[in-house]
Amino acid sequence: MIASTALAAAPAFAVSYGVEIGAIRIMPQSKSTILRTELNPNLLGTALGLTSFDSPGTSFSPSDATTLVATFVQTFGDHFLVKFEGGIPPRFKLNGSGIVTAPGPAGALFSVDLGNSANQPLATARQWSPITLLQYRPLSPASRIQPYIGLGVGYTFFTNVKLGKGTEADLNSQFGTPLAALALKPGPTSASAHASSSVALAFNGGASYLIGKHWALTGSVSYGLLSTNSRIDLKAADGSILAQSRANLVLNPLITGLLLNYRF
Repeated sequence: MIASTALAAAPAFAVSYGVEIGAIRIMPQSKSTILRTELNPNLLGTALGLTSFDSPGTSFSPSDATTLVATFVQTFGDHFLVKFEGGIPPRFKLNGSGIVTAPGPAGALFSVDLGNSANQPLATARQWSPITLLQYRPLSPASRIQPYIGLGVGYTFFTNVKLGKGTEADLNSQFGTPLAALALKPGPTSASAHASSSVALAFNGGASYLIGKHWALTGSVSYGLLSTNSRIDLKAADGSILAQSRANLVLNPLITGLLLNYRF
């Protein structure tokens, strides 16, 4: 009886809902490893000393991007919010620098300049990054200004990963055709790009300004811990792999946003 009376007297843990919509600017703070190329071994290639090799001086950097986001917001009590954020996947351009070249005398035949202006961008891709954020707001809900800090976890994957036309043409002519000849596999070669998916952490902060009973304007800054393994495949006409080139790309985006919030 005493326990039930105490529970009845306890304040209710209020739950409310809302939505946000707005624009974000994504600015990758990127760095990359050098490109590592692995050649599919064959008798003629081995005789010429063509094996796996690194390309010192090569690097990659993605462009900035702007996109629209939409967020479902659930408030617990006076200070905690959970946000489920998605939006239109931004399209990034990947630029490069440095020269991919085979070691020794074979370098005269196998060489691609990643920094050549005709090869920019090296590739393009769309990034999908749905994320769940937990935010803490220290002030009373009645306060017109609501600063907050947050932590989030999301899953990032890439679609429409495509090589630039110049890069694709160079790879096929400078690497694909000679490698196919050494492997005794005639016919046109093909090149394709790929990027791995990953789980990402994000640190978030900002403030909301209440402009009415149900409306607020929110400014936010986030920093994400995100990386991807990128890969380029060169294939012979029969679909077999001639070479694969790999690099790890650390993106770690800095994200600023301005959103309009409606609370039901």
